[in-house]
Amino acid sequence: MEMTMRWYGSKFDTVTLKQIRQTAYATGVITMLYDKQPGELWTQEEIHALKEEVEASGLHISGIESVNVSDAIKTGSADRDKDIDAYIKSLENLGKRISTWYATTSCRYSTGQEPSWQEEDRTAPLFWHTHRKR
Repeated sequence: MEMTMRWYGSKFDTVTLKQIRQTAYATGVITMLYDKQPGELWTQEEIHALKEEVEASGLHISGIESVNVSDAIKTGSADRDKDIDAYIKSLENLGKRISTWYATTSCRYSTGQEPSWQEEDRTAPLFWHTHRKR
């Protein structure tokens, strides 16, 4: 088992990578490109810069918290195909830049009305996990 911490990135987190590294147990971080909107492409250059920043601190990226699914994909609107292409390319770019990773996407309520609290206990979140090792 690997002990990790979630890290929101140097622009968004008050905890630094140096502070995470000083813990006795954390060897990696779970992170993402927090300034990206759903449907935006994660470029290889951006992913590489994030990886370099984390590795310079003596840690590594253990996982990608989420490549967010856009509302256009969830609802099937006009930008759906463009956003699907960006989503697929983002996952491909992650695979090219991070040797061991997983990406998680939670798409609990795609469309329609959210369940009431009575239905909540019977409704499990839908998760899609992608694992890749090189």
